[in-house]
Amino acid sequence: MQFNIDLQGVHNYLDKKSHKQTFSKELKKGRYDFSWLFAIYGNYCFLAELVTYDLLQIKITPTNYAQTSCISCNGTYSKPGSDSCIGCPANYEMTSEECTKCNEHEFSYPGENLCKPKPKCSEEYDTSEVLGDCINSVRQVSFKWKEDIFCNKEISQLPQTKTETCVMCPKGSYINSGTCIQCPSGTYTDTENASECKKCAEDMFAMPVKNFGNVTEVSKEFENKCEAANEGINTCYFHSGWIAAKGSFTAHPHLPKGAKLILKKEIEVKENFGVLSIRYIAPSKDLEAEELKIQVDGFTEILDLEKTEKKYRHLLSQGKHMVELIYEKVSDDHDLIPIMITLIRIEGESGSSDYCASCYPGSYLSKGVCIPCEPGYEPNEESNLLY
Repeated sequence: MQFNIDLQGVHNYLDKKSHKQTFSKELKKGRYDFSWLFAIYGNYCFLAELVTYDLLQIKITPTNYAQTSCISCNGTYSKPGSDSCIGCPANYEMTSEECTKCNEHEFSYPGENLCKPKPKCSEEYDTSEVLGDCINSVRQVSFKWKEDIFCNKEISQLPQTKTETCVMCPKGSYINSGTCIQCPSGTYTDTENASECKKCAEDMFAMPVKNFGNVTEVSKEFENKCEAANEGINTCYFHSGWIAAKGSFTAHPHLPKGAKLILKKEIEVKENFGVLSIRYIAPSKDLEAEELKIQVDGFTEILDLEKTEKKYRHLLSQGKHMVELIYEKVSDDHDLIPIMITLIRIEGESGSSDYCASCYPGSYLSKGVCIPCEPGYEPNEESNLLY
């Protein structure tokens, strides 16, 4: 091994040019004790004010020794000639120095090396709704198993087909000859099943709106992923990200502790301004078992799970914005009912309009576009943003 000491001082015994000196010594295999002693001899105590030494670095560098034996992988495995041990792949466990496949009713995460019984499938989290046509405000709803689920279907049953009320034509659209049509740009409807679209007042503009609510699947407009918390075990192998359940964006109750779900979207506000609104609920009474964060353009905020009215609202300027919703489970409780995001509403990007907006303070409306006032001017009262 190589033993190095870097010493820096102002005493004449050191090199006057660099005031720095390095001592090194070869160390053979064995045990060593090291101590550093600084002393002033004689009656020259006044030198203590002039002489200082700084110990900059103590560095011990090992050399490469030949490998003399192989050691046990201790719960993992390796192939002949491998220089490291690895864990078993998903759905395998370690038995007698080799990986053995789990039976069809068991599973394991990659690197976990232990098979566990598959849980019973959940009617709420492991199924997808198949919606029939909305006729006379009524439709049939059937169910199917989601893809890539790891629950035991043999001990589970799909929910029975049901009938529910529905909205033929949501806000922002109108009915024409039995067909729902999106309102043209610059017009809006603020009621369901409207027969025609309306124009905004002269000093207001139709705000384009896109609602993600009452969801049956996670829209492909979002980048959806899971990040594993444990480097040795891929806890995201059976969890690809947020799921749609109970009409909301949520997590599966069997999501492992520490795993993070990330829902990401780029929002481009092309004109005027935009608004990002989120509504969420936290059914669990254990508020320390999970965490929900939102990140807008790199700024992160932890959403309050205790307040009664769980809403988040953020004003977006014209241009591109990156938004991320991050869910993290910090508990091993599989009976936990995860946080549910019931609505993500994006105003100002694209889509139909369900209301009219005014320009923000310090600007006025001209041909549907908010124009900032020039220096020395102010907008009239009718042009101010009222929220």
